[in-house]
Amino acid sequence: MGDEDKLLCYNGRINNLRKYKEKVLPGNEFSLTIFNITESDLNVVYQCRYGFEAASKFIGADEPKTYLSLRLVKDYITFGGDIILTCAINGLSTVDRDVTRQWSMGNHDELLSYNGRINNHIKYEETVLPRNEFRLKIINVTEADVNVTYRCRYGFDTATYFIEINKSVSLHKAVQNNQSFNTSSHNAEIHNDEGNLKRNATISFKGKLTI
Repeated sequence: MGDEDKLLCYNGRINNLRKYKEKVLPGNEFSLTIFNITESDLNVVYQCRYGFEAASKFIGADEPKTYLSLRLVKDYITFGGDIILTCAINGLSTVDRDVTRQWSMGNHDELLSYNGRINNHIKYEETVLPRNEFRLKIINVTEADVNVTYRCRYGFDTATYFIEINKSVSLHKAVQNNQSFNTSSHNAEIHNDEGNLKRNATISFKGKLTI
């Protein structure tokens, strides 16, 4: 395997029995099984030889399967209070700060934050959390902040959350009485279709071996 043509198996004699297994199959095939796959086993060329014939196969790593989900931290809203939205990158353990993060709202996709740069520091705050989440805080909530769709973006993925107040009341009355309102939402997620990394891989070479 690899550029240095590292020997893994010779006529059934394996150089690492915990890592590799060769099997001669019925007919005209033989296979190599690689156990407990790590990064060093991927993005590399494997070769099989039979007599003076050889064939090769490049084994690449699949991209991680990720998708975004967006949620409201509290299921009620108080005018004059705060709204906190949390965007989770499912499939990753941490947020990569080199990947584009973005928050926006409304039918015209008004930009609120881009990679931590806030367009209105009095109104919004963004926080990158220790694991795979980042958060938008909307300060001093008014009627203009509700019954609207919010979006978080990470790379090419987007998740949306529609904040809807179930009860209509004037802002003046809500502030006076410190009323809170239950909310409902519609969540939309965009998924990538990358595959998952399997723990073991079997490479089979069929028919006549050709380069």
